[in-house]
Amino acid sequence: MSLEIKVMRVDKGDCMWLRYGGETKTNIIIDSGTAGTSNEFKNIIDSVEQLNEVVDLLILTHIDGDHINGFNKYIEKNRL
Repeated sequence: MSLEIKVMRVDKGDCMWLRYGGETKTNIIIDSGTAGTSNEFKNIIDSVEQLNEVVDLLILTHIDGDHINGFNKYIEKNRL
């Protein structure tokens, strides 16, 4: 079993991607950064999709903009 952790540069905010497992991987994203760095959050989503995997869990730790606005901007642009 392997574990990969990526901490993204998202200005003063937080955004982390954890990917772990054996043959089947689990992807967890913790927070999404600021609206100004929403492309970094989008890059994580795109990377997961390119691996033919899904985001199994998205954790938004609290409602401050530097933790949730990357996700808000992603939703605006992609109309999930």
